Amino acid sequence: MKNCVAYIFKSVGQIRTENNNFDEDTILEAGLDVGVEDIEEENNSFIITTSVSNLIAVKNALEGSDIEIDYAEMTKIPDNTVIPSAKDADKALKLLEALEEHDDVQAVYTNLEMPE
Repeated sequence: MKNCVAYIFKSVGQIRTENNNFDEDTILEAGLDVGVEDIEEENNSFIITTSVSNLIAVKNALEGSDIEIDYAEMTKIPDNTVIPSAKDADKALKLLEALEEHDDVQAVYTNLEMPE
């Protein structure tokens, strides 16, 4: 990130896996010793957060325990979030979509927490 508000984001490693044949305890057993920091369940999947330096070790530990990985990547998460009004959320969503569709943009990170 250059020339932006990078200071409000933290670099982390994220791993996503389907939770078909195991539970959160299985992930903790496999990855806690190598750096799993957080596990969230979302839409029949687990999102596992670790430090960037432990990303590969955690991925390998999970795969070694026969846990299938959908993706493992470095990403940015905000330190705190902002909930915009419904009117501003629509505008922000249009801006984010336009940025993501631009050919020169590789990644878009936001600290917005969109209202329902």
